[in-house]
Amino acid sequence: MLFLVITLILAGPQGRFYYDLENQIEIKGRIIKVGEEKGPRSGAPLVFLMVDADTDTFKIILGPPWYIEELPRRGEIVEVRGSLNKNNGEHIIVAGFINFRSRNRDIYLRDKEGFPLWRCADRMRRRRGR
Repeated sequence: MLFLVITLILAGPQGRFYYDLENQIEIKGRIIKVGEEKGPRSGAPLVFLMVDADTDTFKIILGPPWYIEELPRRGEIVEVRGSLNKNNGEHIIVAGFINFRSRNRDIYLRDKEGFPLWRCADRMRRRRGR
């Protein structure tokens, strides 16, 4: 029984992915899909990418569409740094930083502690009535 409880605690809530500073990786690959899905905690839309890297295909969770400004395009080459999560064999990276090689554009998504940068931007947006 104790083993089951410890396993459930370590596994974390199903469908929720966290930014773990100790589990960061960097990948480079080509975007094969761009989409939106509801976030597991808030139900708000989140932009995700499917990226084909040399070793595997990764699902990259970026953040809310309003924060991304210009959506990535299929076929673009990207470099991603983020926290690796796994769910039923799928490799999922919660992105902290992404570089679009073809546009020479960077998007910072997390601060140095791993907290989403859009949280502060959302508060400012609400204060301005946008």
